[in-house]
Amino acid sequence: MTFADIETSNKTKVFQTPEEAKLHISKSFEEFSSWSTLKIKYIDKIYDVQGNEISNLYYIVNNKGIAGYLILDKTSNNIKEFALGEPAYKAYLKKYKEKKQYFNKENKLIQNGAVHAVTFDNFNTINYFTLEANLDIEVDFRSAIDLEHNNDMIFQSETEPGPIKEYKILYDVPDNANGSAMPACGPMSAINISYYWSNHGYPNLTQNKSMSTIYSLYYYFMGSFGVPGTNGQHATSPLGPYQNGFESYFDQYNYDLSVTSNFTVSTSNFDFWIKSPILNNRPGIILFNDASNYGLHYAVNVGYGIDYYGDRYYVYNPLRNTPQIWRNFDNDVSTNDIIWGVFRVTPHQENFMHFRGKSIYLFIIITIIFIVLIVIQFSPNLIASIYYETKLGIQINETYGSYNSMILEELTATGVKLYIYPLVKYKKIFENPFVIELSEFELLSLKKIALEHMDGYSIQTYFPELDDTFFDSDQKDIYPYLNYKYYSDRIEPFYFSINVETNDIVREIK
Repeated sequence: MTFADIETSNKTKVFQTPEEAKLHISKSFEEFSSWSTLKIKYIDKIYDVQGNEISNLYYIVNNKGIAGYLILDKTSNNIKEFALGEPAYKAYLKKYKEKKQYFNKENKLIQNGAVHAVTFDNFNTINYFTLEANLDIEVDFRSAIDLEHNNDMIFQSETEPGPIKEYKILYDVPDNANGSAMPACGPMSAINISYYWSNHGYPNLTQNKSMSTIYSLYYYFMGSFGVPGTNGQHATSPLGPYQNGFESYFDQYNYDLSVTSNFTVSTSNFDFWIKSPILNNRPGIILFNDASNYGLHYAVNVGYGIDYYGDRYYVYNPLRNTPQIWRNFDNDVSTNDIIWGVFRVTPHQENFMHFRGKSIYLFIIITIIFIVLIVIQFSPNLIASIYYETKLGIQINETYGSYNSMILEELTATGVKLYIYPLVKYKKIFENPFVIELSEFELLSLKKIALEHMDGYSIQTYFPELDDTFFDSDQKDIYPYLNYKYYSDRIEPFYFSINVETNDIVREIK
């Protein structure tokens, strides 16, 4: 079981000046280290859809042009968004103004949540960049910046004690753009993830198929549709069709895929829904909020970052062939309700029946028999796991065994479920297990208690176990311990247990 990190801060750092915010970013993230010597040349105002001025857009420039941009809250100077290269506003305005109806018209920049837009008629009409089916645009970001990346590196501070800073980005996730030929962002977000996995062990997803063919299949599987009364806009419902279509496409090529979703995103979800998938090299999906039932835009989550102050960022590809955009997670979730949903996209190993040829089948059968014999000999717990996965209809993440209990752990969308079988002399005394569900928040709270009890030492292992008092009581309510273990240079290995019902430390073993 891997615990999520205890949150060090849920507050967003307030900066006195844009220069201070720029320097903070350059010190926190290696990706932006060059910003420390670059200038902020000029700014633009950004409005909401009602015409209220909400943010300032700052351009970071070098001798080649715009090297990046930074969006700060107008009132507080909180960091809302930043990225390398020029902002999409520049490229889109150029295309808009090439149209005769917009020639020489005054424009105002708009941001609805995280989605960029512009108005040419004083907010009577809002032109969303992501919904413009007739604009094929690629933002110019390569001319003013040099990009060299290591896709496997997690950048972290090297000195302790000191402020936190870490980030990881999956640079090899494509950012193929929406356009007139492929306007629906739901299928396009799935296409980019499919190309990523095609290069990481799932080649049949894209091999010998054009992008337009893949788009057509996803559009069909996801039930995407043109929105009536709009200028070529398309939508994909996230409430089932998006996930089911994603899985159906993978299934066409004998690959298993699991797509899980969360539509009640909170600040406590960062580790499980944003950070953990990236650490496991699994890009996910962000759905930005809107008053409609279909959201404003699907985008591909490709990274995360934690800055010097503990502020947390998600990093996403906006489907327009640009550098990744960084946004403040806590600010977007707790303050502005910008994120409607997040999706974990987890492929599984290729179905062995995909292989062809009798020799392959024979080799596989012999290999399976050999593995089963070894497992029976040395790993009876694994056999038990397979049996109980079938019996309970769950996917077991971990199996724990002790002298008085066997506990099966299932990961859920919100935390874990523990299936507890009491044992007497290693024999099961009940046919049906007790089930206790712990949320991610409860796990984090218990871990925080453990960390405080250890006075700063890090946890090495964690495992659940049954409370011994169960066997001494006529009342058969059951609550397990959560056992923690750690090492240090000064003391022997140290175990202690926390009762999950009362949060009390109930025993210590040194």
